[in-house]
Amino acid sequence: MCGIFGVYYFNDNSFVDESKLRSATETLNKRGPDGSGIYINGNCGLGHTRLSVIDLSQVASQPMTDESGRYTIVFNGECYNYRELRKSLMAEGITFFSEGDTEVILKMFIRHGSNCTKFLNGCFAFAIFDKQEKSVFAARDRLGIKPLVYYKDSECVVFASELRAILKWGIKKNIDPDALRFYFQLNYIPAPYTILKDTFKLMPGQYMIINSSGLTKNSYWVLPAAGKNEESYSEIRDKLRDLVFRSVERRLIADVPLGCFLSGGIDSAIITGIAARLKNDMMTFTVSFPGQGMYDESDKAQITAQKHKTKHNCIPVSSKELFENIQNVLDTTDEPFADSSAIAVNILSRLTRKYVTVALSGDGADELFGGYNKHSAHLRAIRSPFSDNILSLLSPFSSFFPESRSGKIPDKIRKAKKYLKGKALKANDRYWLWCSLMEKAQVDNLLVAEKESENYDFIRRMYISDIEGKDMNEILHSDMRLVLPNDMLTKTDKFSMSEGLEVRVPFLDHTVVEHVMQINSLHKISASSRKIILKDVFSDLIPDEIINSPKHGFEVPLEKWMKSDLKEMLNLNTDQEFLKKQEIFDTGFINGLKMQLESNSPGDSPAQLWAILVFQYWWKKYII
Repeated sequence: MCGIFGVYYFNDNSFVDESKLRSATETLNKRGPDGSGIYINGNCGLGHTRLSVIDLSQVASQPMTDESGRYTIVFNGECYNYRELRKSLMAEGITFFSEGDTEVILKMFIRHGSNCTKFLNGCFAFAIFDKQEKSVFAARDRLGIKPLVYYKDSECVVFASELRAILKWGIKKNIDPDALRFYFQLNYIPAPYTILKDTFKLMPGQYMIINSSGLTKNSYWVLPAAGKNEESYSEIRDKLRDLVFRSVERRLIADVPLGCFLSGGIDSAIITGIAARLKNDMMTFTVSFPGQGMYDESDKAQITAQKHKTKHNCIPVSSKELFENIQNVLDTTDEPFADSSAIAVNILSRLTRKYVTVALSGDGADELFGGYNKHSAHLRAIRSPFSDNILSLLSPFSSFFPESRSGKIPDKIRKAKKYLKGKALKANDRYWLWCSLMEKAQVDNLLVAEKESENYDFIRRMYISDIEGKDMNEILHSDMRLVLPNDMLTKTDKFSMSEGLEVRVPFLDHTVVEHVMQINSLHKISASSRKIILKDVFSDLIPDEIINSPKHGFEVPLEKWMKSDLKEMLNLNTDQEFLKKQEIFDTGFINGLKMQLESNSPGDSPAQLWAILVFQYWWKKYII
């Protein structure tokens, strides 16, 4: 895994400034602490920072140019089937000067052009400059595991692994009001938007071609529509087990130390169990939060580690250490991103990096197999059981019940209220509400900027248009397109790569995803159980003590912090005079959220205020 940067001027007579190119590339050093390099050819410049994982020799450094001198690549990610592809290319008489996957991708492009992406199994974002054609080909992996951001105006295109590099290059910094609305609704900004106008995220499964005529984009892969596999259950089951085993095996290829993240859930237990069967002395990593009760699952992780006889590392993190990591998370955030679990992901990554360079994760299984609480809620809404009528009877009295995420009963009340509100909506609007931190009316009251444009509604509908409320696979399909790449994978990539740690996600091998999307939802989730087929297929790898344990998120005590340790920072960043000069927020609405935070029914106000705080910190760092 690495960091990539590039700039392309449409005018052949324009020349890339070397010092600017180096400076922009250097902003990605945390992604690639093992080396860096640049390449310039007239109107095109490429930069790269390297995290050495496969072929650690200097000959594998980037930017990498082929023997003819015509093609040059910068690559972030891993191609897990590069050995097979290398062998097939050699059979055609193509020679190699390195042992890694970067040159394989370069030679695949030389051989197959834009079709090369169809052969690649991996997570990647790469760009290849063709000196003869004076064009750039850039692509992002199928599921959006690796990021690729670009800015375009009338003079040039600038692209990078992270927005910070593009900002360092120097662009117009105008906030996109639609993106701002998405951020405060969802906690993140979905592709193709970024927080800035004229700056975009390449969508998963897309490539773009940049030349003197401009920029064009195409999709080489789309997430398969939810379907119903006609094979027998035993055939589906056996194929799933085989595909996941093969996926883990591919992701064990590395020339550096490798381990597994291990939580108290079944997803990481499965990945760890397979990895331990395929590789001796597998290391596993868990952070524990002593005294944090509902936030600590280290005891369950220990059970899994004992079952699979791993070299387990349980690293205690105090409340003070966890809180102190907030500053690092804020500094890493180059685009507003308010999923507070990033704080825990970041500290886990930092501590794991002391032992290994690569970690396997169970990410993606919840979206594929229906593992979230909201999935059970969607299923309940679809089937409309009688018990909902009982909940509805409580609705007139709901204002008397306190809501909070920090206690079990207040959290259940919060969820019940949100459930009843969503159940009254159409299926796709219900999905959007349950994905949202703030409702549309709240965002309208928070922001003083203009209302959303037609394009906002177009992008929103793009993500939810397939939901008719007939089958749970519709919900899972939308989660795979919206939540997974824009929230979960963004969080994992940004806050692990900032520590120089590469995280691999076996459940998101495209062969696994294509198979699972065709499995009947009845095999995934029911009224009494989630991830049914996953538990069935891998029951031998999951300890009995955790196989039916309730879902536990990777959460932090945000409400407690906002009322105490973060209170001064919050007040500083929501100062009345500053807000008036900023001309973005309604001061009265923010004051209302602060009052709610201090009440006996804070509801979602801690998370909503955290989103405001993250934005303000970002604004002061990058805009002022």
